[in-house]
Amino acid sequence: MPLSHNSLGYKQATIANPAALEKHLGQNSEDPHYCMIFIQSKNSRSPLNSSHQSFCYLSTFYQIPASFLDLLFSFGQNPEPLDYHMTGFNGSDTLDSLKSDIVEIPKLGRSGREHVVQYLLRSVEWDAKHSKWNIRQMAVHHKYDVITGKAFWLNIKANSIMQDRLKESITHDPKFNPTLAKGLASSFATTLMIHLVHIEWCDESWRQCINELEEKIRVVLQKAKTASVGQEPDLHAAAVKALTNRNGAATFGAPEKPTSPSPACFNPYEAIGKPLTSYLQSALGKPSPKAHATPLLPLAHKTPAAPMSETDDNLAKRLKSLKALEAFSVEDLQLLHYLGEQLENYRLVMLLNRQTLRDISEHYQDLAARDNFPSEQKAECERSVASFVRRVERVRKNLEIRVTQIESLRAWLQEGKTLLEGILQYRSVQVSHIFTESSHSQSAKMERIAYKTEQETISMHIITCVTLAFLPGTFVATNTPQEIRQQASRIDISVNPPLNPQQHLKTPFSMASGPQEKFCRYVESKRVNGVNGHGETVAYVSGPDLENYWSQANVDDILDSHDRRIQESSIYITRNFRHIFSTLVYTGHTQQISWFCRHVRSLSDLHLPFSLQDLPPNCTWSTSFLEHQWMFCPLSFTLDTVFKRTLHSKHILPVAYGECLTDSPRPSGAATLWRVHMQSECTLPLSKAGTVVFKIYEGASAQRLYKAEAEAYSQLLRSNNEGYITKHFASFSFEGIEKSIIVLEYAEGGSLLDFLRRTNTPFTLDEYCLLWSRLLSLFDALHALHDICRATTSSHWSLSGVHQDIQLSNILVFPQKDKSSRFDVTFKLADFGLAKIGRIYSQGDSLITSKKGNRMYTSPETYSNYRVQDHASTEISAACDIWSLGAVFSDILVWSITGESGREEYRLKRQEEISNKLHLRASKHDACFHDGASRLAAVDEFHNYVLQNKRGNDHLSPHISQLIIEFMLTERFRRLNAMQTKLRVDEQIQKALNGQGRETPVSPGSFTYEWHSPPILPSTSTPTPPLQKRATLPSTTEPRPSHIPDRSVRQSYPMETRNPISEGSVPPKPPYRHEPPTESPAPEPVSTLTNHNGPIATSAPTNAVVTVDQVYQLLEQKDRLLLFSGPLGAKADKGAEIMDLPGMEEARSKIAEAKGRDQIMLIDNFGSMEEHKPKAMKTARVISYVAKIADDNGMEVFAASETAKKPVICTSSGKVEKVIKKMKTVKGKCNMHKCLDDILNRVLVVGQFRPTSIYIYTDGVWEPAEDGVKLLISRAIDFLDRHGYKSSALMFQFIRFGNDPTGTERLDYLDDQCKRQTKTDHYDIVDAKHCDEHVPDIVIGSISRWHDEKT
Repeated sequence: MPLSHNSLGYKQATIANPAALEKHLGQNSEDPHYCMIFIQSKNSRSPLNSSHQSFCYLSTFYQIPASFLDLLFSFGQNPEPLDYHMTGFNGSDTLDSLKSDIVEIPKLGRSGREHVVQYLLRSVEWDAKHSKWNIRQMAVHHKYDVITGKAFWLNIKANSIMQDRLKESITHDPKFNPTLAKGLASSFATTLMIHLVHIEWCDESWRQCINELEEKIRVVLQKAKTASVGQEPDLHAAAVKALTNRNGAATFGAPEKPTSPSPACFNPYEAIGKPLTSYLQSALGKPSPKAHATPLLPLAHKTPAAPMSETDDNLAKRLKSLKALEAFSVEDLQLLHYLGEQLENYRLVMLLNRQTLRDISEHYQDLAARDNFPSEQKAECERSVASFVRRVERVRKNLEIRVTQIESLRAWLQEGKTLLEGILQYRSVQVSHIFTESSHSQSAKMERIAYKTEQETISMHIITCVTLAFLPGTFVATNTPQEIRQQASRIDISVNPPLNPQQHLKTPFSMASGPQEKFCRYVESKRVNGVNGHGETVAYVSGPDLENYWSQANVDDILDSHDRRIQESSIYITRNFRHIFSTLVYTGHTQQISWFCRHVRSLSDLHLPFSLQDLPPNCTWSTSFLEHQWMFCPLSFTLDTVFKRTLHSKHILPVAYGECLTDSPRPSGAATLWRVHMQSECTLPLSKAGTVVFKIYEGASAQRLYKAEAEAYSQLLRSNNEGYITKHFASFSFEGIEKSIIVLEYAEGGSLLDFLRRTNTPFTLDEYCLLWSRLLSLFDALHALHDICRATTSSHWSLSGVHQDIQLSNILVFPQKDKSSRFDVTFKLADFGLAKIGRIYSQGDSLITSKKGNRMYTSPETYSNYRVQDHASTEISAACDIWSLGAVFSDILVWSITGESGREEYRLKRQEEISNKLHLRASKHDACFHDGASRLAAVDEFHNYVLQNKRGNDHLSPHISQLIIEFMLTERFRRLNAMQTKLRVDEQIQKALNGQGRETPVSPGSFTYEWHSPPILPSTSTPTPPLQKRATLPSTTEPRPSHIPDRSVRQSYPMETRNPISEGSVPPKPPYRHEPPTESPAPEPVSTLTNHNGPIATSAPTNAVVTVDQVYQLLEQKDRLLLFSGPLGAKADKGAEIMDLPGMEEARSKIAEAKGRDQIMLIDNFGSMEEHKPKAMKTARVISYVAKIADDNGMEVFAASETAKKPVICTSSGKVEKVIKKMKTVKGKCNMHKCLDDILNRVLVVGQFRPTSIYIYTDGVWEPAEDGVKLLISRAIDFLDRHGYKSSALMFQFIRFGNDPTGTERLDYLDDQCKRQTKTDHYDIVDAKHCDEHVPDIVIGSISRWHDEKT
């Protein structure tokens, strides 16, 4: 239902269907000043009263972004609430967008300059129908045009509460009526007021809801707190005796040794014969010697038991004492649990609302502070925003108070639940005791009755016998006592014999038809095919499937199904023996689990698989167990199990082989590559990989290559090489069959060679820049390999490696997801089988190896020309890889201009030149880039040839060619290291993208000199002289071709070199290059290029101090060059002049080594720094100019007075200076502890930490809390050490201004005292320098220990 404003307040329209909506919006008129649309529903989980067609049309007309759907999806028809109380915020604007990037619709009154706010809030509302509180959600989309002042609102809420409130506010409050507002500032303030209506809704009902919840909790807990619980009644002594007597022999009220025998042991002679004989003997005059001791009719024994009424009264009294606990029930406990869930839900909603409200506040604060915010309303809008933020903060504080209430209630409720559970348990125990005693009392009664019945039965038997004996008178006269005894014995007085216990036991349970069969059926249904070491397809059951099956109940079923239950804990078995237990059950030897439980320390699941020596000797079940164990213990790919591990050949790999990636037959000992699919049961990280590559080495000769490559990958794990070296997931070998496997990540794009063969060449400048920027990752790979790690002890060695086999086929291509260009790929270095890794003690040291890499791309110093060199050891260094990568880049450069046919022609030209070198052993077929000593002339000539046929918009290739020739395919000591070369290439790419690289450098073909330095220098300890600044050459005047030749046809190749500069202009080769090294430092080399416009520039003395003022003056000159037209490249040359100052290039290189390093500037803007502000602006600009290359997401600038706010992101050093200039000076002293604490809370985040440099511009005059700052730095060191980061990952650089004695002492104290030596590193992350000291030392003070200790 749209609601728009007019002069009367508002007008309202209800839209019933899509046709009506289209008619309403299609009136061809401007948008109203304010438009509000409300979409409602029957309830919060019912469908919205808007059709899909209507909402799509509405979203299109009002340009609602798709991100609003994330909030909208919390509504709709669902049986249960969605998103678990999620809230959210999203804000955007077009204030800084170019005019071409915005959508301006004058016909609708839309300027395109607008800001958009979207949020989802939740609160509680009373449900009168069901008499309870429910959590309800509200989604809001708001758009405000900062030029026209038009505002649009879309409110989605089930009921009409918000619609009614806004209508009432617009009607009665003039602040909500934009027609009365004068100017855009007032309309902007009105939008904030409407936001407050929404925001205050999420806080208004909590008080009543919490009070009602508190009352419900109190009702239940009050009973528990005031319940009268008497003393625990003692059990009757007889009950205690009965409970503790395991044999059940106790009797209640009966004598311990009854005088009469038990009926089960009744002897008729003892009971009848003896008394009767005694009586007759007495009557015949033959008295028995014991006649006086045996009565004729024995009476029942009188027991001393307590009266029954006394026991009954005792039980009744004790039952009555528990009557007070009848008021408590399980329902009370369930109610408390439900209320606890409600409290947790409310707490979560409040916390999420507070986060959303903070985001809204920060969005508007940032919006009002933007430079492009309309200036005519900026001041007044800032006041409105400040008032708005204060009211939002008040709501946030209220929610914080509510959260505290909720947490207190939760604690109170939890204590009450514990008390109630105790009361219920106490009542249950006491009732059980009473019933136990009552049961034993009843048993005693029955036993007494049985005993009396037994006595009376015996008496009746005797009376019957006597009566039968005296009935006939002659019976006594004619029969002797012996005959009477015999007659009596003929009476049928039978006693049942005792029962045989075995007759009532269950027969043993058949395992074949019970739990074992159930498990076997489950195994058959879950079998998955894998591959063992022999390459055979075999079945296995995954660990997760076993975990799902072996619940405690299923284990107990197996243990109970035997004749005698296996006395082992099911929990213990599922925790330690799941796989072993599966094997035993499957093979029918479940009883043996007891043996494994006794040997858990050496024979648990962690120790699988087992061998014959691990099992008991001479046992009958070992063969079956060893045969079937493989099915239940497939290889688990975890970090601690798959690196350089030796496996049994029957061990099952949970994989499925795909296609073989090795096309041609491999030589003996070479590895074959297979694409392999990892089953979903594999453990991380392989389960995410899905498809990987198995590099399989088979045969005795291949095992040496496997061990070398596995060791290389193992060492590379010590370096941070994520993203530019092929991931190594696992490496293992199989015993007894000479087979080993290395598991690597799968490259969907194949090798770089495949990429060049199937990809079209670049067409636009952006494609050229994208291609070469992606290739820069190979420099990162070389840097990680050349500097794997450094010693942490006093010995100054480092672990370094050399690849030796860099070629097109050993560089893999990984296409990016959702890539926008065919060149949006990642290149990674692979195949480290020939790599050599070892210790070096200084930069440039060599390693000794007998391995030989690819002959085409190998460097001159490692080229094997004579057979004796094939098996001899050779000195190699990191410079060898720089040459090889330069040769690869040369190939790519030629391909990028002429295509694959041109690259093949390039190879033939190199081969043709080498064929004329008869001293080379492989002169007939080699196509390397040198003649064993120096670079081939064909390289320079072909570079020059392809550059003459490059595309007109390709301003990058000439610079790439020059870098390859000058710094990679050159003498060993002139080759730059990986990071230095990357820095220069990256700089040229950025210039090309910014339109600054259009000047044409000297073409490689103009280099008429040749260098012939020996392949190995006499000494590697001579320091490499720094390179001279290259002078600028004028552009070549040779006319360019009027058209680009057809690249589908191979171009004819001119053998003569086109040289725009006369040969006489090239200076002679510096003579010092052929002189033996001396102890004195080598002189500065002369530039290889001549500047015809002026003399060759000379380098500044190495001990010269580069000051901030000196660099700032050059930056100012660089800026002034933009104000008037000048020669192309003048600005770039001024930048080069800055970087050629002593130490500047080194500082930038060290910063650039950590690409992606965050740069944070903290400016002390308090009173004592006011006089130093101009100097601080200059210093910050100079430092940021050098350091900005490392920060790929912009430098963060904080004012010390506002560190709690978001920083200003600056992408240029000039913007840093402007931001500092706008900072207002604040009275008082800086609280540096709080400032650094706020910043470290943003930086030291687990899982999100990035290497960071923090520059603090201050005079050291702070509030007295330097100990607090030291504690913060100690906290930072703890974080680095705990998470394994090096000392260089975080840097605090204090830049001091002025000479305040206290400030100087304080900063020197932090520099000297904030250090720590740990087991892994020496953490010295703080440095303090004065602003007038050497600029490179300031930039990298705490990264480089040498620069840190300089004074």
